[in-house]
Amino acid sequence: MTTEALATLVESIAGADPMRASRARPVVEARTILVAALLAGGMSENAAAAETGFNRCTIHHYRDLLRDAEQYNNAPKMLANWYKLKSLLDL
Repeated sequence: MTTEALATLVESIAGADPMRASRARPVVEARTILVAALLAGGMSENAAAAETGFNRCTIHHYRDLLRDAEQYNNAPKMLANWYKLKSLLDL
């Protein structure tokens, strides 16, 4: 699946465009889910950065956001969207 198609799928699940230039919480959560899917698919942080146009440090930050959400349950809506995407993609 291409990154554009994956971003469209994430947008339909999360309700926000992950590629939109915004720091609004729904957009950041959508980006986090998009990046998590790319990384779960075997992409490295550098490759995910090149594919999305985000900085590698930003990719690492999004990975940490999801890890913290899973560990501390501090973003239940984002986690629910991530689990829904994982089930659709069989990750």
